[in-house]
Amino acid sequence: MTDELLGIYRGKNTKILLDGDAVHNFVPVPENMFDEVEGGIILHLLYTSPVLKHFNPKKFKAIICDENATVVTKMKIEKFKMLPFSIGASVPTVDVMLYGEPHTTFTD
Repeated sequence: MTDELLGIYRGKNTKILLDGDAVHNFVPVPENMFDEVEGGIILHLLYTSPVLKHFNPKKFKAIICDENATVVTKMKIEKFKMLPFSIGASVPTVDVMLYGEPHTTFTD
């Protein structure tokens, strides 16, 4: 599920919700939809993602399912910051730092 303690989550069986609405247009698809980092979470979005048009979420939730477990990460977003625009896999991307304290639960 994660590559390390502060994990990189793989997106094959992952659903991301901001304020209860599903978020799509991650890059690269479906891997690295978000990274859990010190101080919060970084979302990796395509520059063309409609989510970026009016981006102002208050809550984050990720649900990751595989054959062994379900992992749910929730976070109240205290603030956010758009990180510098970049080119990833030859497509324009935008990373967004979501500040807050992520809480992750695991179930079998």
